[in-house]
Amino acid sequence: MNFEKYIRISKLIAKSLLKDINEKEKKILSDWLKEDDSNKTLYSGLEERQDWSQQQHHLDKERIWQHIFNEINPEQKKKIFPFKTILKYAAAAIIVFGIGIGAWNIANDIKKKEIAQAHKIKPGTSKARLILNNGKIIVLGVKDTVLNTTDKNISIKIDSGKIEYKRKNKKKKTAELHTLKMEKGEEYELTLADGTIVKLNSNTELRFPTEFSEDERRVYLKGEALFKVKGNESKPFIVHANGMNVQVMGTEFNVSAYEDDDFIHTTLIEGSVRVHEQLSGNNQTTILKPSQQAYLNKDGVKKLEVKIVDTDLYASWAKGKFVFKEEPLHSIFKKLSRWYNIEVFYDDAEAKYTEFSAICPRFEHCETILELMEKTNSVEFEVSDNTILVKSKR
Repeated sequence: MNFEKYIRISKLIAKSLLKDINEKEKKILSDWLKEDDSNKTLYSGLEERQDWSQQQHHLDKERIWQHIFNEINPEQKKKIFPFKTILKYAAAAIIVFGIGIGAWNIANDIKKKEIAQAHKIKPGTSKARLILNNGKIIVLGVKDTVLNTTDKNISIKIDSGKIEYKRKNKKKKTAELHTLKMEKGEEYELTLADGTIVKLNSNTELRFPTEFSEDERRVYLKGEALFKVKGNESKPFIVHANGMNVQVMGTEFNVSAYEDDDFIHTTLIEGSVRVHEQLSGNNQTTILKPSQQAYLNKDGVKKLEVKIVDTDLYASWAKGKFVFKEEPLHSIFKKLSRWYNIEVFYDDAEAKYTEFSAICPRFEHCETILELMEKTNSVEFEVSDNTILVKSKR
């Protein structure tokens, strides 16, 4: 049974037990029941339950979905297939199946519309949330505007995917701390009060002052960002990035410090930076030259490595493209999942390590990239809504 059919049959079983199924759907379900005696056994056992639609909602959904999948499609039992987010496939309801230890639950407003097989996964967009010093949250990217802040020395302008902080005068006071946050499928550009430009990638958070102090410029990063730091020899620029601190005077560099990655790295494009790590306990420090990368494995030996890299591989996202060079599929999809807001499952665990080299447009539908990969005849994909099932062809 393929991915789409599993979802469709699960919905039809639930609709049938709720007496909310039309003749066409009855025919599809009937054909499935005739395919195998085990299908009839499963359905009969569920049909015997009483008042299943009135059960509570506090069920272990992942365990129950895994159980029903094994019953419907037993040949898949040994394959790796997480079901934590499979419930998203019910277009307007959450469908929960239970046998013995479980129960059934479905909303009464199940939509009759089937999941569109030709669904296109759209790329991310310029959008973010600005969290002010008082906790107020402002959604950016909806329309152009100018924000007011209690810091009268700073003006904030929002315009077409960019937010810019400008100092009105030189009078010093205690600055506010703001946070710019991007979810999956979002990116944004920020100009700090000193003129430094920061391009922020998906699933990223940057905390920064509305105005820097007289002796330093300090920001805090979770995720990935490309910095073009405004030169100022008397006032160093410092990025705190999940255990790696990057200090610069004026330069361009990329920092990747996602909490769910097992590494942190800083890649220098031009200028010079001093990198200091605080995770290993050894206080390792290095100074980078252009085209060098400081790399720290958070889960391994935690040795700060310095290597020569192709900077385009690490900064291309900020220029509207993905560049992959002999990169394993699991690493590629981690980047794609942040930008396209997709969930990825593997029918075969070995497929995760298939390597690809490609240059792909960042603002095309995700299917464009998938089609390029499928041309290698090493993998194929089943797409449903924003979920992708990866299958190995080797």
